[in-house]
Amino acid sequence: MKKMKKLFAVILSLAMVLAMSLTAFAENHVSQNAEGSSKDNVEVSISGLKGAPTVTLYRIAEGVYQGEGANAFVKYNWATGISEEIKAAATTGLSSRNITEIVNGIKERKITPLSGGIVTEGVLEGENYTATVNAGAYIALITNAEDGYVYNPILLT
Repeated sequence: MKKMKKLFAVILSLAMVLAMSLTAFAENHVSQNAEGSSKDNVEVSISGLKGAPTVTLYRIAEGVYQGEGANAFVKYNWATGISEEIKAAATTGLSSRNITEIVNGIKERKITPLSGGIVTEGVLEGENYTATVNAGAYIALITNAEDGYVYNPILLT
């Protein structure tokens, strides 16, 4: 019985070591092959919308590029009024508290979306919303849904 326990312990530790190394072998094709320019457009989508709501996108960040192609990205330009705390947090991912702070800033007119940064002309088909926008970061406010549906703000990047 002792030999079986030792054997299972060895097998378990070997499985754990091998499982941890799997992520080390994954390639990040996005950063190696990424190309971009200030002219890039993307399609954003939100699914699962009920009650035919109004979706408004507020552009809060845009990429700054030097030239075109791989490695052209330099930094982000942020909307006026975005705090340094939020800019720093964006490198690891904005929290719901950060998103709420941005939304409140927009509503109180303390944050001014970037030029051309308020998008209202998307397409709502059934429960799916899509819009083609300039690449960047947007806060989506979903309002005026029928039947009492209420939605949290959404960060789209």
